[in-house]
Amino acid sequence: MLAVARSEDGIVCLTELSKVLDVSVSSLQKPFQSLVHARLISPLPDADSRYRFYARNPSAAWKWAEELAQLD
Repeated sequence: MLAVARSEDGIVCLTELSKVLDVSVSSLQKPFQSLVHARLISPLPDADSRYRFYARNPSAAWKWAEELAQLD
C-alpha cells in the first residue's frame, strides 16, 4: 500500500513494483486484487501484456497507510 500511496502520479505498474520490492509479480497479484475489490485502486486498460497498470483512487486509506508505517 505504501508504494501505491507514494506514487507521485497515482499510477503503479505491477511488474515495476515487483522489481522494486524484489518479489514476484504473482506474489502481488492477490493483494492488488484485494485493493481493487476494496476500490482503493482501479486496473487500467491493458496496453501491453507484460505490464499491468493500476490507478490509485482517492481514499483516506492512503494517509492511514503512511501513518501506520511511521509507527515502526
